[in-house]
Amino acid sequence: MPKTVSVIITTHNRPDYLKESLAAVLKQTVLPKEVFVIDDGSSVSYEEVLNLFPSEQFEYMKVPVASGANAARNLGISKSTSDIIAFLDDDDVWDENYLEQHIKAHDDGADAVTCGYRFLETPEKIHINPTQVITTDVIKKGNKFCGMSLSLIHISEPTRPY
Repeated sequence: MPKTVSVIITTHNRPDYLKESLAAVLKQTVLPKEVFVIDDGSSVSYEEVLNLFPSEQFEYMKVPVASGANAARNLGISKSTSDIIAFLDDDDVWDENYLEQHIKAHDDGADAVTCGYRFLETPEKIHINPTQVITTDVIKKGNKFCGMSLSLIHISEPTRPY
């Protein structure tokens, strides 16, 4: 059975950025099962941007008081019903085949997948970490691989935080 993906987009006071990141998610070659936009207590309106997209393609949740991106991500995780969680910050965008490639890596046995990144201002500038397998010992030395927008994590029921 194919794995399903929940995308969790965190945002705070940047509806213009959200417009690009949400559009990138909805243009994937393999669409996610569900998309959660978690507004971390913004003081600006997102209504204009949200109205640009069909409301059935995502769920928007606004946290009343800003608690930080990790708290917003945890809210999205608690709502997810998928096998894989994909995080995306509002100031990042994915290539159209991002989910397709990451799902394949999960199908091949990975529990978590990261990737390199390209700078939007200078697309010829690409960063790819040479480490192929990330072990516990490697992680103990700090995350030198990616931000949250470049990782997908396979979730099993017993490990969900809620």
